[in-house]
Formats: sequence, C-alpha cells, structure tokens
Amino acid sequence: MSEKEFQQISNDLFCLKYENETLATWLTGNALERWLPGYVPLDLHNHHKIRYDLACNYVEGKEVLDIACGCGYGSLLLADNGKAKSVSGFDIDGDSITYGTWKFPHINITRIAGDALNYENQNKFNVAVSFETIEHLTDVPLFLKNIKRSLNRGGIFLVSTPIVLHTRTKCDNPYHMIEWSFYDFHKVISQYFSIEEIYLQNISLKKNISTLIYRAIRKIRRDFLKIPYNIGFEKWTGQYKGENIMAGYQTLVCKNNL
Repeated sequence: MSEKEFQQISNDLFCLKYENETLATWLTGNALERWLPGYVPLDLHNHHKIRYDLACNYVEGKEVLDIACGCGYGSLLLADNGKAKSVSGFDIDGDSITYGTWKFPHINITRIAGDALNYENQNKFNVAVSFETIEHLTDVPLFLKNIKRSLNRGGIFLVSTPIVLHTRTKCDNPYHMIEWSFYDFHKVISQYFSIEEIYLQNISLKKNISTLIYRAIRKIRRDFLKIPYNIGFEKWTGQYKGENIMAGYQTLVCKNNL
C-alpha cells in the first residue's frame, strides 16, 4: 500500500467516525451543536443554510472570515455559491477543521483550529461571519473587539444568535453561556458596530391582536399574489414589536464604521 492510499483510508475512517458521532448525538436526543449535512435533520440543515445563503449576498470577490466554521460546509457555500475571493475558516474543534479540509475542499478556503477569543490575523477582512457562536462564549466583549480589529473599516459583520424573552445566563441549552432578548442583543452589538439590517428566523410571538392581524393580512396578500416566501426567515422592518418575540433567532448585518 502506498503512502497516498494509506492516507486516503485514514482520512475516510476519521470522517466516518466524525459522522457517526454526529448522528449518534442526534439519535440520542442530546443538544446537537454540529451542522453536518446528511447527518442532521433536514429542517436543522435548512435552518443553518439559510443564514449562509444570506451571507453569500455580501461576499463576492471579498476576503471573508468564517468564525466557528464547524465542519466547514458553510465556508464552502461562501467560496462556491458566494464567489468569495478567499475564506478563512476558524473553529476551536480541531476534528471539525480536519473533517472540513478533507470533505469540503476548495482552492479559496483556508481552515485553522483555534479559540475565537484568541483569534489573531495579520490580514484584514472585508466580511466576517459568525453564526450561532456568540452565545457560547465567556467573554463577548473580547470576541467582538477581535472581530472589529479583523475587519477593514466599512467591513461587514454578519452575526446570529437565539432570541429569548428576557436575557439570561442560566440557559436551557447546556452549551450556552448567555442568551439575549431581541433588543438587548442589539445593545451589545451596537457598542462595536452599526446595525444595518435585521433578519428573524422561526420566531414565536406573544399572542396579541396586532400580531395575529398582521400575519393574517400578509398571508392573504401573498397567497392572492402567489408570491413565494419562507415564513421562517424574514427581514425585520418593525412589523413585530421586539419585546413580543419570545423565541427564535435573529441575524444582524452590521458595518464596521464606528
């Protein structure tokens, strides 16, 4: 057996182990923090992918930082579908970096293992992406300062996190350090970046007459005009009061111009 064949078999066995561990986590009902296409429920796959689809609108020809890139499928979308000039994927889990390097290779992607709180790079990026990361961190200000330093002035930062009715540090998810209410998260981000756009995903609202009427009118209008839409992901334009959002996710499109 040649060295190349031996390496091929070793990589295949490693990836199989990684995939089986992810699948086992899902089947045993434990908190599933990995996004691994084909080894997680389809709705969870789409739940993550739609954020990267949004990010693809901002990265063409740009140098992109993907913080907490996981297994690297999102980085591949940025490089392939988004046509980014380069993507630097960064994740604390070395196994995820190894898996992504082998399973989702791309000439424009570089992957590095390391802690997002200690991330340093000599080069500046045009776009930084960090989805479902910030709620896991013990030092949010340090993380945001690192992102800010890593971006060119005017650079774009896309960040997502869960929404809860009241900000809390005792979270149901054992991997989360903090979860913010809709407006409290904006206050944190606004200390470092200007918020340009806000997107909501799979939200639950406190029941009141205004939200029920709004959703009914929107559905009738879209059905009548036969406009396709994904009710699970929508741009926030004030159609809901932030204090009425009980659960779901928000993605902020921010600019580094403060």
